[in-house]
Amino acid sequence: MAITLRRVIWDNGKPSLDPEDYEVVNDGVAVGRIYRSSSGPRVLWLWGVYGGRHGGRTNNGSADTLDEAKVAWLYAWQGPMTH
Repeated sequence: MAITLRRVIWDNGKPSLDPEDYEVVNDGVAVGRIYRSSSGPRVLWLWGVYGGRHGGRTNNGSADTLDEAKVAWLYAWQGPMTH
């Protein structure tokens, strides 16, 4: 699965004020979220899989970069990549 990100649109139809606030989309359905948080002493990317745990893996966490957050999210969603 390739990760598809789209900017969060709230129930009132307005986009998130932060342009780096994304839903993770699979087949047109939001299945998670990745967003930048700068509320602490450093910038972090927070991520989460909607709907709880998948295969016993953690369903949320943080990363230093957007790319690292995507990798962590994908692992939480489907497990380690196999060749």
